[in-house]
Order: sequence, then C-alpha cells, then structure tokens
Amino acid sequence: GKIAALTLTTEDEQTPINAEIEHFIHIISAIAIFLGVSFFGIGFGFGQDITSALVFMIGIIVANVPEGLLATVTVSLTLTAVKMFKKQVRVKNLEGVETLGSTSCICSDKTGTLTQNIMTVAQIVYGGASGFNIEDCASSFTRGNKTYDENNPSFKKLQRCATLCNTAFFEPTSMTDPETGEKKPFLAQVLQGDGSFITQVAWEPAQGCNASEVAMIKFTQPLRDVLEYRNRCPIIKDATIPFNSKNKYQVHVHCQEEYQPEGSTSPEDNTGPRIVCMKGAPERVIGRCSHALVNGELVQMTAQLKEEIAELQLQLSENGLRVLGFAEKEMPLNQYPPDFVFEPNPAGFSTANYPLGEFMNHQGESKDDQKEGDPPHPNSLEGLVFLGLMALVDPPRPAVPGAVNKCKTAGIKVIMVTGDHPITAQAIAYKVGILWSKTKNIMELENKRYNRHPGDAGWQDPDDARAIVVPGHTIDAEMGEDKWDAILEHPQIVFARTSPQQKLIIVENCKRVGHIVAVTGDGVNDAPALKAANIGVAMGITGTEVSKRAADMILLDDNFASIVNGVEEGRLIFDNL
Repeated sequence: GKIAALTLTTEDEQTPINAEIEHFIHIISAIAIFLGVSFFGIGFGFGQDITSALVFMIGIIVANVPEGLLATVTVSLTLTAVKMFKKQVRVKNLEGVETLGSTSCICSDKTGTLTQNIMTVAQIVYGGASGFNIEDCASSFTRGNKTYDENNPSFKKLQRCATLCNTAFFEPTSMTDPETGEKKPFLAQVLQGDGSFITQVAWEPAQGCNASEVAMIKFTQPLRDVLEYRNRCPIIKDATIPFNSKNKYQVHVHCQEEYQPEGSTSPEDNTGPRIVCMKGAPERVIGRCSHALVNGELVQMTAQLKEEIAELQLQLSENGLRVLGFAEKEMPLNQYPPDFVFEPNPAGFSTANYPLGEFMNHQGESKDDQKEGDPPHPNSLEGLVFLGLMALVDPPRPAVPGAVNKCKTAGIKVIMVTGDHPITAQAIAYKVGILWSKTKNIMELENKRYNRHPGDAGWQDPDDARAIVVPGHTIDAEMGEDKWDAILEHPQIVFARTSPQQKLIIVENCKRVGHIVAVTGDGVNDAPALKAANIGVAMGITGTEVSKRAADMILLDDNFASIVNGVEEGRLIFDNL
C-alpha cells in the first residue's frame, strides 16, 4: 500500500524535449505575432482597408507556424526508437528517447544490471570444531577448492536451512532426457573448443526464481536432492514471511523429517516440533540470535562472538561477495503443538506469533516495519540460533566497465544504488569503475592502521576524498539540503542497503541539484523512483510488471551497457532536431 501510494503521488515532469519545443513555440509565436501586427500597422498606414490588412496579418502569422514540426519530431523519435529496439532497449514513451540522450546522471541498481545475476556459492561460514571460520566451496572464485566438512552437524543444519528457507526449484523438463525420458545427471561434463571438459550444472532453474536462491539449491542439490528434502520436511504454508526490502529477511516454518511418516508429504501427519528457518541480511539475522550452533552444540551469542562473525562477514564482503545469514529455532511442543496456528500477521500485534528474535532493536530497522500502535507478539521475542553465512559471487557483466568509462568521457555521472552491504557494493563499484579513488572510510582506516595523524608523512585527509559510500541507515527524509549537497558533490558515489523510500529521496535530490536523472529498477519497490526519475528504465528479464509499467523504457537484456547505447542514440536525435 505504501509503495502504491508513493507511486501514485509522484508527479510526472516535463521532458527536456517537451520543454525545448515549448520554448521554441513561444519564440516562434512571439515573432509571428510581432510581424503580423507590424505588417497590419504598415498596411493600414499605407491606406489599405482594415479587412485586407487584417487578412494579411493573419496570413503572416499562419505562415510562421511550423506545420511540419510535429511530423518531423515524431518521425525522428520513431526511427530512433526502432534503432534502440535493435540494441535491446524497448521504448514505451517516444519522448523518453531524447530524454535518455539528455541524461547527466544514471542511478543504477547493482544485481543483474551491473552484474550478471548468475550467482554461485563461493564461501561459507559455520561453527565447526574450531569455531566459526570461512570455508571454500568449489567455484571459479576459489579455483575449484573445497574445504568444508559436509558431515559436520553444524554444516548439515546450515544446508537444511538453505534448502528449506528457499522458494527456488529446478524446471522438471530440464531434469529428464527428452529422447529417452530418463533422468539426467545433475552435473554434466561439457566439451570445450580446445578439447578440454568442464563441469556444468545440467538442470535449469524454473523461470522467475531468485538468483541467490538458485545458487543455494545448486550448492545443496549434490549433497541431497532438494525436492526430496522438502517433501520430508513439509512447509507450513500460511506461516511464511516473504523477503522484502524493509525487513531484509525471509522466514519459513517447517516440520522435521525425523517425525514425518514414510510416504507422507503433509504437515498434518507430522507430530514433531516445528522449526523456524530464517535467512537474510547478516546484520539483521545475527542481531536476532540469542545462541549460535558450534560443532552441533548450542552456545550463548556473546558480544565477542558477534564481533568474530561480523569480522568474517566483512572479509567476505571486501571480496565483492554477496553475504546472507542463516538462523533457525526449534519450537517446543508444549508451547507450539502440531495443531498450533502459525500467523505471520496476527490481529492486534505487529509481529508474527512465533519466534523471530524481536528481543532487541537492530541498527537501521525502521518503525515502519511494525503496524503503528500495535505491540510485538510475545512469542516473537524469543531468540533464534545462528547457523552461519553463505557468500555468493556474482561477477560483473564484461561490457559494464567499458560502458561506465564511456559515461565518464561523456560527462555522465554513474551512481550505484543497491540493497547490498556497503562493503560488497564498494568492492563491485571498484571492479566496474564507478569508484576509482579512495573513499573516506578507506582513508580513515589507513590512517588508523599506520598510526598517522594530521601533519605526519602519508596522512590522508578524509574530507578530501572524491569517493563516498553512503549506507541507507544514514539517509532519511529530514536530511537537510546542505548534507545532500555535500554527498552529491562527490564525483564517485555508492548508496548501499537502501529502501524504496530512500531510493526515491536520492532521485529527487539528484534532480534538485540540476541533473537529468535516469534510474534502473526491477522490483515493485523500485516503481516510485522509476516514476520520479526523468526517465525510468526497467529490466526486461528480471523486472516485475509493476516496474515495467512505471518505467519509460525496458532493457530487454537487463544490461547496463544497453543504457549507454541508448544515450548515444538519444544524443544523436537531439543534435539532429
């Protein structure tokens, strides 16, 4: 409802070409009227009768009207729109063709636009015999190296949570050979042009599945069949809390397989205790945990343990990996019997009626997460058990660094606006060229690391940093224009962990300082910012129908480089007109 209200209250603004044509018409009209009145006076002064002078005046005014302007503009815009379609950009609003050419600032999403949105689990963290450590998974990031122990009880719980708290699945038709009807192996050896073989996943994920969740089931499938595991641990469907950009977590409630009768997939047949499975942004998940699982044993989540886990998360994020946290809670039967009705939105309460770790507030969590005036449900205050982290690698698109460089040379500012962790966003921004100099935080860390103070050799003044990474929790609607001006004057900017409302505020302030802003987005939450921008660009593959309706253009290949191609065509039409 809030997203819809934001979208509906965001007003459409005049496009640059509209403003140019209006200005041109005003000038032509003034000249035509001036000439008409002048010749009317001259004719009348030379003895013409008033009727002839009036007709002559009207003829002069009409002769100055550019009747072919509308046709010329429409044809030019249409021809350019056809060219842009061939370059994977579908135009919904013809005037947007020229607007894209006038763009001076692009606010781009990261996942799927700057990156390939083909994720792989690269590293994981779980509590082994020596505590929580980073372990490698077989991926290109780790050069095929694998160090985790798949028989460790803590790893098995992490595997279970990643499998169950997940809505992705494999397309059934991709799992069988169409000729023989036999089931295909999950992994296949693919012959390369040089005669070598590489191992690839032969099964295809179903269309519309989240890329992060697909990466998880590709990781867990070789360990145990995902569909079979889910059938043995039936989901309590009405208890699910889907992921959203406010909560930044997803919750499922499942039965446990050891209490599930053979041959049954119904939760009604399971008489054992249910489990809450949560995954989401690590800082949100860790803060909700009162305990952690280390080598299969429960331990208290102390401040020191939180710091250790946060340091491991930081190491993963610095490598440009997208990190997700996992937690669970087994609910006792005396409090949550098999016939207990799990409700994510019980009447009169702001939270679910089962454990969510609401016992403490989290940095950056908004009061908007709660229904105004309603208290949290007492059951939701129970703490969860932290299981571990999964770090996903999502490599940048090969064409993006070159496209970003083109934007720099064309005088276009590229700003990354993402929901990912600031350190992850910063690492990817350096890889694609949105950041190329040290940020304020990096300068402060280096000064601290080498014990440098003002006046010392090598000391760097953080206030001189040309790059900045702005976390979402530092942005609000009450921020003054002077603070926004100080942020936006940086030539290199990344906004991380942002909400839809914050994205809208960012766009509005970019426009306020004089930029013609293009915004990319793919979700329902992006609709307000897409509509508020001078030109909204939706994703054709991963984009929702809501975002496509709010946008002026659609990238058919979800590629940032296609936007730059569109800018080139837009600039050509501006010059031609």
